Amino acid sequence: MNTLYEEIQIDSLIAPTHHYGGLAYGNVASMSHAGQVSHPRAAALQGIAKMRAVMEAGIVQAVLPPLLRPDTCFLHACGFSECPEDSVQQAQCADPYLLRLAYSSASTWAANCATVIPSTDSSDNRCHIIPANLLATPHRALEAHPRYHMLKRCFAADEFFCVHEPLPTSTALADEGAANHHRFVDEEGNGVHLFVANRSAWECGHTAFPARQSSAAQECHRRLSGLQKYVQATILPEAVEVGAFHNDVIMAATDTMLLLHQSAWRDQSSIIQQLLTFLPHLKVREVSQSELPLSEAISSYLFNSQFLTTDKGVLMIAPQQCAEGRAKTLCESLQSSGIVQKIIYQPLDESMHNGGGPACLRLRVSLNKSEQAAMHQGIILTKKRLADVEELVRSEYREELSLDDLGDPDVAKKSLRTIAALHTFFGLEHI
Repeated sequence: MNTLYEEIQIDSLIAPTHHYGGLAYGNVASMSHAGQVSHPRAAALQGIAKMRAVMEAGIVQAVLPPLLRPDTCFLHACGFSECPEDSVQQAQCADPYLLRLAYSSASTWAANCATVIPSTDSSDNRCHIIPANLLATPHRALEAHPRYHMLKRCFAADEFFCVHEPLPTSTALADEGAANHHRFVDEEGNGVHLFVANRSAWECGHTAFPARQSSAAQECHRRLSGLQKYVQATILPEAVEVGAFHNDVIMAATDTMLLLHQSAWRDQSSIIQQLLTFLPHLKVREVSQSELPLSEAISSYLFNSQFLTTDKGVLMIAPQQCAEGRAKTLCESLQSSGIVQKIIYQPLDESMHNGGGPACLRLRVSLNKSEQAAMHQGIILTKKRLADVEELVRSEYREELSLDDLGDPDVAKKSLRTIAALHTFFGLEHI
């Protein structure tokens, strides 16, 4: 078995502009908390606590700073002032929705920022990183190119990495990143990739909520990386209609285990059989509607738990919401059956209220030792660096943020200054 590769976790630090703008149509949690007062400091500290738990489990943890927000270039392109302080006031008066877009902190959910194909699976023996274009929602589409430039800085060594530009800005190629992609590992240590879409290039989707991920975009990922071993699946429209906007809210997995709801995919039994053809020893656990109704699976975000393979077995970092009711019973059954060795119920209320659980907050990147050494070391966390980030959050982040606050010039100025300081701290200034 190939043991030279290690999966590192790259979280995105929750931004000081974390607010409940209700921007993600189709994300039930985001929609239901729209307009409420958010707590940026608490949100970031909850994310930091999760990162600390990952590090204590012996997993390499890295972090990306937030993107610069408010996005004053976007506001200026919309006809508002070049001066950040003036532009937020003008936008608040003229079109508050555009201001909420400019302040979006959705880059928090690093699982959407890219699709990653490790070098051991690619045709040119380089790690391929394909930033998502995130075209399905207006606020997230603003992330694509800034995130590309950040990833290009973090993985700059062309000998080891190929960071592609986001796919063309066509709705036919709508791409939501690793939230709809998973890599299994066969007995020889080679990757078998699962791609899950909810529409083809030409479909608009036949659901009340938007179908965000195009299968055509995932075909581009495979061509760009030269990937050979893969299986393609499609989310059931009925699942999208109750809030399964990404596959990672109805499926979770490790290298050798698949956990999914029985109402997750079209032709589910056939897709599972295709996976078993590549992976005869894959452990498959389907969760029935009676065990956990699909609506409860989505509201608890149980399938969005972070599953980590450690020296002591599989660690499951589950949202605190899974510590009660049928979700807890299911978690305990995973532990009693030996699928999971340990469960941590992690408080992540602020992120969850905006529609992102533990797995949403991180991007998985499998690298060998040479690749790890070649990536930008400034984003890799130590206990000391994490403590320093925590101190900065405690001193600089606001306790509360309302939608009315977004038009305050002082809020804009402080947010931009704090995020710029974080970029400098991680060695990613001037992106």
